[in-house]
Amino acid sequence: MENKDKVTLKEIVEKFPIQKGISEIIAYIDIANDRAASSIDSKAEINIHFKSRNHSRGSVELDDVIFKKMHEKN
Repeated sequence: MENKDKVTLKEIVEKFPIQKGISEIIAYIDIANDRAASSIDSKAEINIHFKSRNHSRGSVELDDVIFKKMHEKN
């Protein structure tokens, strides 16, 4: 993922499964919201299955998020 110019939330959670429940998913969305280089892909709906802190399981359906690498200005 480090070598890619962009990565989706779907790709992130496939590599790093959600372990802290819905709050962890909201944190990813909040990060995307704070970064001008990120965007929501309303054409790509994803379903994320997760395990919460108390080990219960759940899922959430949402539009995919695209995180773009921010390049430093020289």
